[in-house]
This record gives sequence, C-alpha cells and structure tokens, in this order.
Amino acid sequence: MTVEVVASIVAGVIIGKSMALLAFGGDSVIELISAYAVLGFMGNLSKDVAAEVESERTEKFALSLLVLLVPVIAGGAAYSYFSDVKPEASLLGIAVAFGAVVIMPILWIQKRKIGREADVVPLRIDAA
Repeated sequence: MTVEVVASIVAGVIIGKSMALLAFGGDSVIELISAYAVLGFMGNLSKDVAAEVESERTEKFALSLLVLLVPVIAGGAAYSYFSDVKPEASLLGIAVAFGAVVIMPILWIQKRKIGREADVVPLRIDAA
C-alpha cells in the first residue's frame, strides 16, 4: 500500500500534476492510515488492554477514515471540473492503476478472511 501511495503521487507530479493520480494517492494515504490503526489495535490484542474499548475506538477511527474518502474524491473531482483539468493518458498512470487492480483485490480478500476468522471487527471495516 505504501508503494501505491508513493507511486501514484510521484507519477502524478512527474506527469504534470495529474489530478487523477494525486487523488488516487490521497485516497491511498487514507487507506494506509486506516491499515496502521488496525495493525496497532491488533498488536495490542495480546496485551492486557481493555480490548473492547480499544476495538470500539479503532472501529470509529476506521469508519471516520472511510467517510473522509468522500471529500477527498469529491474535492479532486470538483477541482478538476472547475479548473478545467483534462485527463491525460500516461504509461505511469496505467502502470499504477494496473498494479492496484492486481494487488488490491488480493489484500481485500485476505483482510476480510483474517478479520472474519479472528473476529476482528476493525479489520473487517478496514477491508471494506
């Protein structure tokens, strides 16, 4: 996921501020923050921490990040529309999109499977 963030933002800047790639990178940053929050929660499961309270806090945080995706995507779309940015074809953009199309479904399936087997609600939310 870190590769997705760096690749999309760097490609967006190299191409000439490609709004689509920069918005994709912004979306990926939010997904990465959510993944780190869930990873931190799962790291605390084995410790003597109030797991239920921590689970609820992590669930709310992950859900908040999912809601935050809406203005990121809408903001990119609005900026593109009002600034008359035209989509551009690029091999870098196609490579980033292809990588995401191949890798992200695998990550989704694995997160969902582990979340269900371990009964970890924050991980299932993050998989969504």
